Amino acid sequence: MVAIFAAALIYSLTQNPDGIFAQIFEQFPILSAFAALGLLYIGAMRGRDARSIDGSPVVIALLITLLVEAIGRKLGALGGSNAFQSDIADLHYKLDEYWTPVFPDLPAAVPFAMVFNRGRRAMVVAVLLAILIYPWYPRPNENYAYYDYEEHSIAEDWGIDLTTAANGYWVGTPDPRWMMGAREMYLVHVLQQEQDAGRITMKTHILHLAQDVIVWHECNRFSVYTGIMDDPIVYDIPGSDVGWLAGGRVRQMPALPNALAAHPPYILAQVPAPIGVKFPPDDYDLIFQSRGFAALPAARSSLRK
Repeated sequence: MVAIFAAALIYSLTQNPDGIFAQIFEQFPILSAFAALGLLYIGAMRGRDARSIDGSPVVIALLITLLVEAIGRKLGALGGSNAFQSDIADLHYKLDEYWTPVFPDLPAAVPFAMVFNRGRRAMVVAVLLAILIYPWYPRPNENYAYYDYEEHSIAEDWGIDLTTAANGYWVGTPDPRWMMGAREMYLVHVLQQEQDAGRITMKTHILHLAQDVIVWHECNRFSVYTGIMDDPIVYDIPGSDVGWLAGGRVRQMPALPNALAAHPPYILAQVPAPIGVKFPPDDYDLIFQSRGFAALPAARSSLRK
C-alpha cells in the first residue's frame, strides 16, 4: 500500500505540480519529511514490528486526498454553474485545511517511537525538543509565522498568541476582541430585549437590507450574538461570491417587494431601499435607529405579542 501511494503521489505531482501535496510539503516541510520516513519504515517492517503497527488507515486516508483531488479536477473541467464550480473548488481548501495535514502526524511519530523503544530515549527527547523549539522553517520574505497554515516552533506560537492577546484576533472589525463595536452591541441589546419580552422566538427571521455579507463588516454578525436568523438582501452579489451563496438566504434587491409583502416581523436596514419602495412600510415602528448606521423597524403586530 505504501508503494501504491508513493507511485500515485509521484504521478499526481507530475500531472499537477501545484496540487494538495505540493502545498502540504511547502507548508509543513519538517512534518512531511518525518512522515515520509515513517511510511517507508512501515512499508519495510517485517515480523513482530509489522504486526505491531497497521499503517493502512493512514495510507488509505492519504490516497483519498489524491483520489478526491483527481475527481475534482475532472469535474471542474466539465464546466457547469457557478455554484457547482465553487463546490468543486472548495474540495481543494477542505482537503488542504482539514483532512490531509492530520494524517502525516501518525507516520511522522513512527521513527521517534522506534528509536525510543530501542533505548535511545534521551536522544529522542533532545531531538524532539530541538525540532519543537527552534524555528527551522526560514521565512526570508515574511516577518512572522502564519498561525493557521504553516508549521512553526513553540516560541513562534507563543509570539503569535501574545500578539493575539494584545491586539485581538478579528483585525479589521470595529473591535478586534468582540468583532462588534458599540453601535452594533447596542443593536444586539435591543434585539435581546425583544427576545426577553417573548416577541422574538426561535422561528423569527429578520429581513436585512445589507450593504454586503462580508463576515467582518458591520451588522453582519448580529445573528451570532442573538441566535436570530438573518435574511440578507443586497444590491449586488460579486461574481466571486455567486457560487458560495447559492442555495442560501442571501437575495438581491429586486426580491425586496416580495419579501416585504410577506410582512416580516423585523427589518434591519443598513442601506436605503430602492426608489419607489416605501420604507419603512406602513404598520411598522422604529425601535432602533442610529444615524448613518442602521434602522430597525418592527411590525406593530409583532410588538403587540
